[in-house]
This record gives sequence, structure tokens and C-alpha cells, in this order.
Amino acid sequence: MNCLPLLLLSSLLLVASCRQPPPPELKAAVQAEQEPRQESWQVDYRLSLEGKPRARLLAAHLIRQEYPESTYVVLEGSADEPVRGWIFTPEGDSGAAFQARRVIYYEHDRRFEAEGAVEVITPEGRRLLTERLRWLEDQERLQAPGFVRLLSPDEQVEGFELDADEQLTSYRLRRVTGRVVIEEASANE
Repeated sequence: MNCLPLLLLSSLLLVASCRQPPPPELKAAVQAEQEPRQESWQVDYRLSLEGKPRARLLAAHLIRQEYPESTYVVLEGSADEPVRGWIFTPEGDSGAAFQARRVIYYEHDRRFEAEGAVEVITPEGRRLLTERLRWLEDQERLQAPGFVRLLSPDEQVEGFELDADEQLTSYRLRRVTGRVVIEEASANE
């Protein structure tokens, strides 16, 4: 029996396990790069564009991370209080309210991603329920990659892969089910 392959494999494993650990300076540099640039508690985070409000979020905890290729802000709720927020129209008028367990804002892309028990309510009373929601702020679009439920006084719709305007008045879904109330015209009209 040829033992040469087994001997080579054993020696290779021995050499690989005898590597030197990284120097302390390298470890410190990596840890410093991974630490948040900003950390705050009981946060009132506001975003404006050209002097007009675009979003406001209240959160228990905020972490801001900065990397050469991206900067993002993580807002987290507490165990008993979710992140609460408001989306304003580009004109600065009041828009939809929402809540989620966690919201991440990617500054360069002007994109918010909400996770965990996400609920959006428009001033007209339309409600969106989902687990993950993306708000493309510069495009004024809401997107949800998974299952969603849309509720309003005249419709109850469920489906997947939502793409909608910020007010939920116009939307597209895949694999849709639901109920829509249609008012019949009276004979006198």
C-alpha cells in the first residue's frame, strides 16, 4: 500500500496549523475599521432634501458605519418598541407612517431597508404588512421582495414582490389573491 499521499496530506495539515497569528497591530486596525463611527441611543433621525423633510425615524439605538465604498445607518427598536418613522412627499408634505424592528439607511444609494414586522399606513388609511420593505427614496418607490398584505376600506390583497408608489395608490404584485369591493351604479344615474 502506498502511504505517500497520506504522509503528504498529514505534513500539509501540520504546516497549515503552525502558521503565525496576525500581528497585534493588524488585529487592532481590523477591529477599529469594524467599530461604528457613531453610536447613539433614543434617536430622532431626520432626513431632508433641499431643505424639505423627507423622512423622520425614532429609534432606541443607532449605529453609523463608514467604509470607503459605502456609509450606512442602522436604526433598531427595543424589545418592546419598534422603530417608528414617517415618509414625507418630495414637497415636504406628510406622507406614510411606518414601523419595523430595524431600519438600515444606505446614504449613497438613498435607500432605506426595513426589516421585521413592517407596517406602513398612508393618510388615506391604506395599510401594508410585510417582513422586509425597501424604500427607494430618490425614485419614490416602495418594494417588498417577499409576501405582502395590502388592506384598505375597499380591498384586501395579498401577494409577492410588491413594487408601489410611496402612497400605495399604484402597485404591482405577483401571485395575487384578495377581495375588492366594487360599488354598483344605481339605475337613476
